[in-house]
Amino acid sequence: MADDLGWADVAFSSNYDDVPETPNLDKLAKESLVLDNLYGQAACTPTRGSVMTGKYAYRLGKQFSSFIMTSTDKKGPSTKFLSEELINYGYKVHGIGKWHLGHQEGSLPTQKGFDSFYGIYYGMGSYYGHKGVRHYHRDGTWFAQQGNHDFHYDYKNGSTFRFTEPGDDFDIHSTELFTKAAVDRIKEHDINKPLFLYVAYTAPHSPLEPDENIASERNKHITSLDRRRYAAMVTQMDEGVGEILGALDEQNMRNNTVIVFLSDNGAALLKSCWDYVGGSNGYRTTRHKAPIPNI
Repeated sequence: MADDLGWADVAFSSNYDDVPETPNLDKLAKESLVLDNLYGQAACTPTRGSVMTGKYAYRLGKQFSSFIMTSTDKKGPSTKFLSEELINYGYKVHGIGKWHLGHQEGSLPTQKGFDSFYGIYYGMGSYYGHKGVRHYHRDGTWFAQQGNHDFHYDYKNGSTFRFTEPGDDFDIHSTELFTKAAVDRIKEHDINKPLFLYVAYTAPHSPLEPDENIASERNKHITSLDRRRYAAMVTQMDEGVGEILGALDEQNMRNNTVIVFLSDNGAALLKSCWDYVGGSNGYRTTRHKAPIPNI
């Protein structure tokens, strides 16, 4: 799952010539079924709740809003999640990336069926340093500032590790960390057992913090510097998708795996993305459904 990836931000569903380089997603789209008339909710939590429960967001009570770091309501949907159901059929269930479905006891990933979770609980965070972002409202305007560290490695047995001190991982981009974790889960998995791997990238959600090497070396066909930096976040995510598919091939799991790629909602309210004018951006501002890229 991508985060805030607009319909026009990838080549396989865009009419623009200067879109980000996404060779792995483009290849996957050619080999797969592309749902070109599928709509997601207008915010992060509603779509993720629907994916995990199979229910419309309004039945979960979160159709218009998402959890934020300062939410007084921190409890996620009480409905049984897909992850909880699959363990009844012998699946190993692992979650990676962005959770955003509640951040209090009883609502955390390993309390909703996942054997392990590696990522963030909240809706957004810095790509380096891995701090959550706190929202606040003043004089009719929303502001955001960095809050506490929000990066976790949780196990179902109750053990947890929270990144709080600077270390090697603090210098690594979140997208790269999530990809490595996904590849590790695949390579560690017993192929004689079923696996549900939920990989929810935070890219290309704000803040705009790309890997600068990718920003300078890739997408040179894009003249706008801001757009090239945004494109770098999309391209890095695409590289991650390629690595995950490669790991499935190496483990001889690809032919027996159902792969779904989608965005949680339409494009962010950023001028650097291709869907800024009209399209899903217009839908999001009116809190309606948003067209999203899906494979």
